[in-house]
Amino acid sequence: ARLISTRNHSEPTLIKILNVWSTMRDWSGQSNMEWYLMRILEDGAFLLDRAEDQRGTRFNVSDWTTKDAIAAEEFYDRAVEELFEVVDDEDATGIPEGVIELGNEVLRRLDRSLADDTRRWFVYKWIFSTWLPAVVIHPEGHGLMAEYHITEYARQKILKEVVTRAQK
Repeated sequence: ARLISTRNHSEPTLIKILNVWSTMRDWSGQSNMEWYLMRILEDGAFLLDRAEDQRGTRFNVSDWTTKDAIAAEEFYDRAVEELFEVVDDEDATGIPEGVIELGNEVLRRLDRSLADDTRRWFVYKWIFSTWLPAVVIHPEGHGLMAEYHITEYARQKILKEVVTRAQK
């Protein structure tokens, strides 16, 4: 709170503090996120089979129909909606508990004039622009999907695209 209220801080420092804090305690929603990631990778596999090969060569584009494009859009819409359901679940486990506790404590100690801007920064800049993309695109770095191999192609075409759409 002192870093924020004195305005003598750098955003990268605050982000690093939150990143470290998010890994210091068990995250009870971890299994929900892992289940979600496995499901969207499986459901989105049709995207990998059709439009391009893994090098990005567009060899099957002629086979991609309007119906396929609609199915892809429906998949991404559903995947984004389900991602929000995982993050904002009824058990309040979608975001690591330690981060919620730290955020609440910082907001409690801040002057009210800074609290609203800090709350928005916390949600937009850290949760949706830093933490969530890292968890979804590189889940192994957060203790998820450690026993599974995710190709770089699947990361780009499914996981990264879902997170990018969720940020909009």
